[in-house]
Amino acid sequence: MVTVICVIFVYLPLSLYGLAGFLMAPKGPFSLSRIHGPLWKFILVDRRPTALWSSWIGVALAFASFILIGFTRNAKQAYYRCVEWTYDHAPKGLQNKLSGMAKISAATKERRNIQKPGAPFEQ
Repeated sequence: MVTVICVIFVYLPLSLYGLAGFLMAPKGPFSLSRIHGPLWKFILVDRRPTALWSSWIGVALAFASFILIGFTRNAKQAYYRCVEWTYDHAPKGLQNKLSGMAKISAATKERRNIQKPGAPFEQ
């Protein structure tokens, strides 16, 4: 429910704002010679004292998406399986140093053996 509310009230308005800004920006006809002219090999840097908010909105939305979607029960189940696979395929010498991964791997295998077919994975 929180994900839906964030999408409707945060992501959608910001996306529409960005789309409106793009559509209202002046555009001219495309010219390959103008874009790839004699100064093509030089990189021009526009220095600003601070970054615009639009520069950071993608990063902020990525963090928000990870928090909203990345901590669900299914996501945690996938993370545990990745830890299990990584531990099982690690060299034996490295496995001896990864006691935390060994516990997670063993617990994941135990849950999978106990779990009834079709039942959701529980942490």
